[in-house]
Amino acid sequence: LTNESGAVCSSAARTSRTSYWRNRRGGISNGLYQSRATRHLYLPIYKKWLRKTIDMEIENTKLGGCVVVKPKTFTDDRGYFMETYRQSWTDSLGDFSSNFVQDNQSFSYYGTIRGLHFQTGKDAQAKLVRVISGKILDIAVDLRNNSPTYGQHVAIELSAENNRQLWIPKGFAHGFSVLSET
Repeated sequence: LTNESGAVCSSAARTSRTSYWRNRRGGISNGLYQSRATRHLYLPIYKKWLRKTIDMEIENTKLGGCVVVKPKTFTDDRGYFMETYRQSWTDSLGDFSSNFVQDNQSFSYYGTIRGLHFQTGKDAQAKLVRVISGKILDIAVDLRNNSPTYGQHVAIELSAENNRQLWIPKGFAHGFSVLSET
C-alpha cells in the first residue's frame, strides 16, 4: 500500500490514516476510530457513557397498553443521534410478549389516509410506529373485547420533528392520515 507521496504504508499506518480522515470528515471523533492498538482503551468509556445517557420517556395514553415513546435525541453541528428501539425498553411497553421480528417502512403522499387495519388470532401484531420524514395523525382503536376502553381511540401526532413513537399492542386497529407534503 502507498500513500499520496508514493511511500509504502504499513497496516497500522493505514488504519491510523483512515481514522484521521473519518474524523476530519465529521465522523465520530471521541476515540472510537483510533488505531486497532488503542481502540480498546476508549470503548469501555464510550459504553459507560452510552448506558448513562441514552434513554427514553414513556407517556401513557387513555388506552391501556398503548403508549407514546419519546426517545432522547442528541444533537450537535453534524446532525442528531437517537436510539429508536432497545430490547430492554420492552419492560416499559406493557404487552410486549414476543420478540421483535419485523420492521416495515411506508411512504404516503399528503392527504393520504391509511384506513384502520388489524390482525387477529395467531396473526395479531403489535406495532411501534414512527415518522422519519413529515407528519401524520396516527390513530389506534382498542378492539380488545374485555378491555374497559373497548371501542375508544387515541389520536397522536407523530413527526420527524417531535421524534415521538406510538406503541400499539396486539388487539388494536391502526391507521393514519398524512398531514404534511413530505
